[in-house]
Amino acid sequence: EADFTDPSKPGVEIDEDIISPRLDMRYLHSDEWTSRFSAGRGYRAPLSFFESDHGILDKELGFDIAIDKLERSLSANYTLSYEGPKLSLSASLAYTEVDNLANLEEGDGGISVLAQLDQSARVSVADIAMSYALSEQLNLTLSLENVDYDHTFRQAFSIVPITRRLVASADWEYQGWDIYL
Repeated sequence: EADFTDPSKPGVEIDEDIISPRLDMRYLHSDEWTSRFSAGRGYRAPLSFFESDHGILDKELGFDIAIDKLERSLSANYTLSYEGPKLSLSASLAYTEVDNLANLEEGDGGISVLAQLDQSARVSVADIAMSYALSEQLNLTLSLENVDYDHTFRQAFSIVPITRRLVASADWEYQGWDIYL
């Protein structure tokens, strides 16, 4: 149930009962190799209740609200992991499709309107993370991520999203200190 505090819209804007099933599976190939698969439906209110309750999204302060449906998603994720004595490796693929995705549009008088897209938006992600223990005190990690947003999903962004990321880190435990770079 969502009742945004917009005085021009008395009453409850969203009042739905939904079921969001999810399946999570794990298969142990061996002591070192594991597969995980998950799939399911999800939902969320298309904007923060904090923002609506504190008046950040009303006409006088900059936004109007044209939300009347929950965002609903369908997603699937597969991960293959390796856990050895020094090396840990994980590679995954994920796919999500979102209906009723919230986005900002320009309304009457130049006022921004938080509305919802008519088309389904899709995003897929591929990533790999690797960690290697050089010693009991020093661990090095490297991760690569690629995110592919379809055209519809990109319409909803007011800022440019991260589409590729490389992260390198070191975790060093030294005389009671945990140093992370």
